[in-house]
Amino acid sequence: MSDVHRPSSIIEKCLICIPYLYGVIDMFFRFSPTLIMNFELTSYWEGIIDEYFVYYSNLQYLPHIMFLFLYVGIVRNSSKRINYFLQYNAMQYLILFTAEQLLYDLFLRTCFNYLDTTFTLTVAVLCVFSITLLSIDCILNILMGRYSEIPIVTDAVLVHIGDKRRK
Repeated sequence: MSDVHRPSSIIEKCLICIPYLYGVIDMFFRFSPTLIMNFELTSYWEGIIDEYFVYYSNLQYLPHIMFLFLYVGIVRNSSKRINYFLQYNAMQYLILFTAEQLLYDLFLRTCFNYLDTTFTLTVAVLCVFSITLLSIDCILNILMGRYSEIPIVTDAVLVHIGDKRRK
């Protein structure tokens, strides 16, 4: 097996898992207003949430900056030093990130006037839960050195970077 196809070291694997973890955290915070509006909170928790939103509003573009870095720095890097396994997983995250953004946008546009309802809470929990499970599956596959196979997403990844996987 050539170096182009060899899974990365454990450090590189852990580093490529960071965007998936951050994506889960970011989507949890994006869906959190729905969670907050459906529960009674004490003044202590309201203070913590107010403080959180100050920090979150200052860091809300961090995922987009990370998207740009991953795309330019790893996926479209012409250097032969970045192996295919890292490119594959970085591109997969970018496509999943785009899908997460679309899911959140659809959720917000359809449920904006009903954020304090049980239906919206259920939809938000299902969205966050599905994003979390998919991210955990991707992280486990990365750590085991396997390529994740996700319908539609894998096809999009291969369109962007080609198929150099060893079967």
